[in-house]
Amino acid sequence: MKIFKNKKFRKALAIFCLGSCVIVGIVVGLFWFYQDDLPPTAELRNFTLRTGSEVYDCNGKMIYLFAFEKRKLTSLKELPPHLIDALLTTEDKRFYYHPGMDPLSLMRAVFVDITTGGYSQGASTITQQMARNMFLTLDKQLSRKIKEAILAFRIEATFSKDEILEIYFNKIFWGGQVHGVETAALYYFNKHARDLTLPESAMLVGMIQRPNYYDPIRHPETAKKRRDFVLSRMLKAKKITKEEYQVAIDTPVQPQEGIMRRYASDYFIEHIRTYLERKYGTERLFEGGLRIYTTLDPDMSSSAYSILNGYLTDIERGSGYRNKYSDIAPGTHDIETKYIQGGLVLMENKTGYVRALIGGRNIEHSKFNRMTQAKRQPGSSIKPVYYTLAVEKGYTPATIINDAPVSFGNWRPRNAGGGSYGYKRMRVAITHSY
Repeated sequence: MKIFKNKKFRKALAIFCLGSCVIVGIVVGLFWFYQDDLPPTAELRNFTLRTGSEVYDCNGKMIYLFAFEKRKLTSLKELPPHLIDALLTTEDKRFYYHPGMDPLSLMRAVFVDITTGGYSQGASTITQQMARNMFLTLDKQLSRKIKEAILAFRIEATFSKDEILEIYFNKIFWGGQVHGVETAALYYFNKHARDLTLPESAMLVGMIQRPNYYDPIRHPETAKKRRDFVLSRMLKAKKITKEEYQVAIDTPVQPQEGIMRRYASDYFIEHIRTYLERKYGTERLFEGGLRIYTTLDPDMSSSAYSILNGYLTDIERGSGYRNKYSDIAPGTHDIETKYIQGGLVLMENKTGYVRALIGGRNIEHSKFNRMTQAKRQPGSSIKPVYYTLAVEKGYTPATIINDAPVSFGNWRPRNAGGGSYGYKRMRVAITHSY
């Protein structure tokens, strides 16, 4: 062909081929240089996700999770198809067709960044995100991107596509201490991931890039815009119909209070933590995958808290106590809260099970548990214990006992009325709290 006889063309072709060889050589050299710092393919199979210890109430329902990374594992088969579609259409629509890196997405991102003059287009595949979240830092240095690419190829060589998706769903960060889609579903919607609706699935997927910014609890309007964007991507990819899209975007943002949010049983949970941490250690409690079954009754606990709080509020309203010390300079007194505190414990007579434990009115204001940590004398509530011991020793309700003054060194306990009542049958004495 005449074009190959053209000296300028041949020179340009030679420069192009030489430049390509140099670029390929540099890339290969960089891959070779950085690969030794990364886990080999054989070790990737040994990777495990950290899981915490689950706490269950008296009905067998999970109510809390002790964990450094709050995560409850789930399998890909249990996830609804629209959740998987939402992820793939938003984060990596060519996931099942690339080897870990997507050249087309990379070239598109480079083109957009060049034409816009800034970093505006991401190009990380799901596999690259998984590599970054599992083994690397979040800095934007070239070395990290190279390591990310190496790991992405190794991950693809080690796991199937479905295995990668399952690990990704269980690993990804969803704000706060929430990790994994099952925990995110429980945290934001109080339901299992398998039960997520289309708009709920789109909302969780929309949070992945900036979970705290798109938090539906704190930023519902921003979260809705992001959710609707995800839904539009699904519509464009023909994963949902126009009717499904319209119904979904018309659905209001309705996060529900789930596990790890505020509970009337906060003090109960905290008491469990301190006990188990002393017995088993922090690492085993927060990473050991324990299942902790308790006697807590959430309904009773909630009712008990409402009753206690209402009672104390009435006292404050009548006495003008609330904020009584608000004008005292901080650090000059030992008053922990500027309102009346109280506590309550509810036990089942036949079993001794603790159904509710309220150590205060707000654990964020005061972590002091007034039912387990307060060193206060029990008053007359100790009397049934002593009468029980008397029965075990052979006393009967008709036994006559003497209510007489007694002293222990300088301490002379007295009845509420101040006097003594002499000889009484035991049933009369306990009835009148002598």
